[in-house]
Amino acid sequence: MAVLEGVLAREDETAIAECVSAYGPVPSLDGVPAERLAARLRHDKKTTCGKTSFVLPERVGSLRITADVDPARVRAAIEETLH
Repeated sequence: MAVLEGVLAREDETAIAECVSAYGPVPSLDGVPAERLAARLRHDKKTTCGKTSFVLPERVGSLRITADVDPARVRAAIEETLH
């Protein structure tokens, strides 16, 4: 989502993904519909007054916390992650 929001460069996204992968396999999300994940965000502990806060990396070692993310971008990020 940070890439879609324009706060993280693709090369930094790749570096972060490689670091996460080094810890082992990520659980499969096969068969999980994007709508279901999006709906779960409404009940997430970071959701207050209908707005979900997201922790977005800006570069390796730096992040931003924001609740100002377009729901369409959240959905696009979920769909990109699932595919």
